Amino acid sequence: KYASSILGEHRITAQATGYDKATRNITVMTPIQVQSFNVSSKSAKTGQTITVKANVQNVGAFNDTRKLELLVNGNKTVDSQNVTLKPGENKTMSFSYKPTDPGTYRLSLDGQEGTVTVEKTTTNWAMIAIILVLLIAIGAGAYLYHTGELETLRKRLQKQQ
Repeated sequence: KYASSILGEHRITAQATGYDKATRNITVMTPIQVQSFNVSSKSAKTGQTITVKANVQNVGAFNDTRKLELLVNGNKTVDSQNVTLKPGENKTMSFSYKPTDPGTYRLSLDGQEGTVTVEKTTTNWAMIAIILVLLIAIGAGAYLYHTGELETLRKRLQKQQ
């Protein structure tokens, strides 16, 4: 028997007098697995944070620590976290991604994935212009009131009527 808590590829060789030597490659994998994966939204705007929640469980018989990486389009790590779990323990983890360009993105975590469509953020210039005009008008009114000119203007308007 052979047991290892060291993850990865191992080469095991067994030999005994009177028997043929045997070698075998084994892979020791982590018992921490992503049980569920949920993307907060199927659509977003550029610059908006997308949240991914994952339920992670240790399905093995020993404590383990594992680094989980949120990938975009299968190859770019955008968020990562280490998780340590006891045997049978569950944990909900939260990852995030803030896209800067429009497009369709595939978010994946430990083989589970979801898709998000990102649209370009639009600026409402008309609303910004209205707010600026109102701020200027309020500022001008406050200035005229503070200097006493508002009362002078009111009296001139009354005389003209």
